[in-house]
Amino acid sequence: MLQLLMEDLRASVDAGRRTGPKFWIYLLGRSAIAPQIHALIAFRLGSSLRGTPFWPLAYLLKGMAIVWAGADIHPKAQIGPGFVLAHGTAVTIGADVRAGRNLRVNTGTQIGAMRLTEPLDPSRPTFIGDDVFVGAHAMILQDCHIGDGAVIGANSVVTKDVPDLAVVSGNPAKVVRILDKPISGAQE
Repeated sequence: MLQLLMEDLRASVDAGRRTGPKFWIYLLGRSAIAPQIHALIAFRLGSSLRGTPFWPLAYLLKGMAIVWAGADIHPKAQIGPGFVLAHGTAVTIGADVRAGRNLRVNTGTQIGAMRLTEPLDPSRPTFIGDDVFVGAHAMILQDCHIGDGAVIGANSVVTKDVPDLAVVSGNPAKVVRILDKPISGAQE
């Protein structure tokens, strides 16, 4: 859990790759004032409680993240290292989400089951590959597979699978371009 959290914090806070005391001073200063970092820490701590007798505390941490940062990330979501909340406000990530490394999410994003009319179906998870960037106010619905290196445009509604290195946009989202390589540091 600590290794995941360190990779998340390094990706979120310190793209300059500081080392030693400079890194820790910068990290502590930034973490003290950035609500999206609070949400990220609460998510990682909560998800680490899965399978322990302390599991109910994960929901308390989730509630605190909603109050502090406006980010509702379910503790059952499985998100790889390098997770970045560019802005945590109004971000919702459901329990059915399985994401790879370096997921970058912007404000207002909803990923996974929304439970509007039907109960959560755990047999239909939302898969997100490595190095994916999700633009502001985008929605990725349950049972979608997002390929490695994909870019989801702002305000897009993804209802179908997205291939590797595709840029999608619109409602419903359609492929507008195929990239040569993944975009790195897309949240800056």
